[in-house]
Amino acid sequence: MEAPSVELEPPRQTNEEFIAELEHTERKIAEHTHAFALLGIALDSGKREVRRAFGELSRRFHPDAMQSRGLGHLRERVGHVFASLSEAQMLLSDQEKRDNLRVAIEKGVSVEDAADATAMARAAFESEVLAREGDKLLRSNRFDRALEQYDAALELAPEEPDLRAAACWCRYNLSVRDRNDSINAERILHEIVEQYPNIARAHYFYGLVLKDLGALEPAIDALTRASQLDSRLIDAERQARALRIARPPRGQRADDKNRGLRGIFGGKPGKK
Repeated sequence: MEAPSVELEPPRQTNEEFIAELEHTERKIAEHTHAFALLGIALDSGKREVRRAFGELSRRFHPDAMQSRGLGHLRERVGHVFASLSEAQMLLSDQEKRDNLRVAIEKGVSVEDAADATAMARAAFESEVLAREGDKLLRSNRFDRALEQYDAALELAPEEPDLRAAACWCRYNLSVRDRNDSINAERILHEIVEQYPNIARAHYFYGLVLKDLGALEPAIDALTRASQLDSRLIDAERQARALRIARPPRGQRADDKNRGLRGIFGGKPGKK
């Protein structure tokens, strides 16, 4: 006769393991880790996941449990952690605040207290307003004014790739646009499109800089990719079409192909 299955209780933490977790959690709180990460849950978690995560953490970090474990000297520290966990749980139990915080995190908004979902949402909104104003100025080729708006937006959302690409393009156009300026802009934009391959404007600006560097094939590829990602970038397809017509015959492109992009832009040249 088969023995009935028994659900075993997970092994209890040793005091050493608990202290290590306490120190790790204290570091997260000191670094203003946002509420999702503090509770150890995904950004798309709902109220049920919040309640479950907090329930597990609160059992481990309840100050009243310290004395029975022989850790009474940690009661005050554990109390601070428990309070922070409780604040995170209260914030994430509110759907509107939870959604606002998630959107702000996804936009890379930077605020000193990441647990303040309202402040993060407000910063995200302000960043978008500044970016839209920058876009209007950019369409008029007012690069200096546009850069002011993008830089202000980046202070609120420093990791936003589209803003970084637009600011780079403005700085490039405000420079003398010599070869060094082109190489510097290419490196910045190359990093952005590698990390965020679906940002249409980044590919567009990247293609225009590659064009200035004389890298026609990579420029065509970048401009074509930009128009594929956003059909409103009509100039991207127009520029790509013009470069296809202007490029030299295939046999004359072999040297650039052998050298590679880094060779064209000042890296180590290939052997001839």
